[in-house]
Amino acid sequence: MASSLAAGMVIQYTTTFITCLILAFIWSWSLTLVILSAVPVLMIIQTLSQGFVGPRLAAERAHSASAATLIDRAVAAIATVKAFNAQIHEQEQLDSMVEKIRQAAVKCHAVWGVSSAASQFVMMAMFVQAFWFGAKLVRDGPISPGTVMAVFWACLIATSNLQ
Repeated sequence: MASSLAAGMVIQYTTTFITCLILAFIWSWSLTLVILSAVPVLMIIQTLSQGFVGPRLAAERAHSASAATLIDRAVAAIATVKAFNAQIHEQEQLDSMVEKIRQAAVKCHAVWGVSSAASQFVMMAMFVQAFWFGAKLVRDGPISPGTVMAVFWACLIATSNLQ
């Protein structure tokens, strides 16, 4: 059941992507190329983001695993911890681990924030560029405003299904 659902969704997204891209190129190949010109830049941004966040995310996961092990050990030996009055020691160790997790998470969030801002900037620039070029094509006469909107939406749906 799990693989059939995923396979069905992959087929659905792929066919929607291809269909929308074909329709956009049929309506106006030049406008489609202008709209899709931002896709390589977005891919570069995402690749760099994953490259920078990977080690930080691995560190966060390693610290989380250490904290989970620490908690599991302390809870499993709760009688020993209480017998030796080591609650404060265990709490200090856990606080140290949680602080390391927080520091790693802050670094991940900083990378994600920068990459999200860059992606949003490129997307908004793509919208502005597409509407400007579409308006130029409408003024020059080769296509209508409805065609501009159809190409724009086809490209938008295609890129969202590609994700």
